[in-house]
Amino acid sequence: LHEFEKQKAAEAERLLTEKQKVLEKITALAHSVGTDGIGETFKQFNALQEEWKKLGNIADERYKEMQLNHSYQVDLFYHNVNLMKEMRELDSKINLEKKNIILEKMQQLLELDAIQEIEAHVKELQHNWKEIGPVTADQKEEINQRFRTLIDDIYAKIRGHYGERKQHLQENLQVKQTLIDKV
Repeated sequence: LHEFEKQKAAEAERLLTEKQKVLEKITALAHSVGTDGIGETFKQFNALQEEWKKLGNIADERYKEMQLNHSYQVDLFYHNVNLMKEMRELDSKINLEKKNIILEKMQQLLELDAIQEIEAHVKELQHNWKEIGPVTADQKEEINQRFRTLIDDIYAKIRGHYGERKQHLQENLQVKQTLIDKV
């Protein structure tokens, strides 16, 4: 009987140690939500939760405190996941606003006649566009399509200007050539 109790106590101690290791990993994960990407974080979390469950319950006073700590860390994990989602949604909203401002400025460029000014500003706006983070998936295609359309329209205007200018230079060259031939 004494040997059995000794084995039982040793097994409880081993399980407590194992559970403590899992709890430490869950705690670390709860405090670093989103650093590895939310999908990867959930995979790790679910694996740790499964490991926790496999270890089972332990009849020990220290286990109750550990179980409370585990529940707290699980709640903290989900709280931090929700915060991460809210932050991501807020970032997406801010990014959408910034991109819409750039689109408005690009629309205004189409109304200008000063081609060199248009060229300088469109390059700056393209650079700024690339620096802005992502928008939500349901808005991404529409906003990017508007951007591509405006870029195409702006560069068509620029090409049109240089095409007209080249034609004008060709006409001037022909007039000068005719004058030279007459002289």
